[in-house]
Amino acid sequence: MIGDVLLVGDILSDIFLRTPRALGPVIPQVAVEEVHRDQVAITDHPVEQGAAISDHAFKLPAELVIRYGWSSSRDILDTVQDAIQNGTLLSVDEVYRRLLDLQATREPFDVITKRRAYKNMLIQSMQVTTDEKTNGSLMVQAALRQVIIVQVTSVKVPPKVTQAYPVDTAPPIDSGVKQPQPANESILYKAGSIGAAIGL
Repeated sequence: MIGDVLLVGDILSDIFLRTPRALGPVIPQVAVEEVHRDQVAITDHPVEQGAAISDHAFKLPAELVIRYGWSSSRDILDTVQDAIQNGTLLSVDEVYRRLLDLQATREPFDVITKRRAYKNMLIQSMQVTTDEKTNGSLMVQAALRQVIIVQVTSVKVPPKVTQAYPVDTAPPIDSGVKQPQPANESILYKAGSIGAAIGL
């Protein structure tokens, strides 16, 4: 009895005191590796001296590669953890199905790792290998990428603005198909052409 109480106490401390990690609603049991990647795209063309360099460089979406594991041998931990969350028992196959669903819905979710938290992440790729050593466990390697979400505001322009030269800024107008017309030559031009023809 005392041993059972100590075991449950260890399980609860493992849940509440361990470093929190989460892939959206899915909590990993074991974190094998987390690789964080942050890049800035920098222009290749020359930048004028004194110009704002931030206008010629921008941050690319954050990328994260994780290797997390789940095991059927920790059913008690899953039972306590899921009873706290939603009262269900998650098998390794159910965890895998939830990860596939998370990828398929393409809805951004939050990720918590040992080093930092990410917002608006999507699973770009996921790899699972099953062999004789991993029949009762699930080892997932996944590449995640952040979606940069911006807020766009629209500005309403007044409908009528007085301009000095409205023709210069007016949009092109479709006036239909035009037929070519012969040039309108003046009498002097015609007289000069005739004179040139007869050698005057």
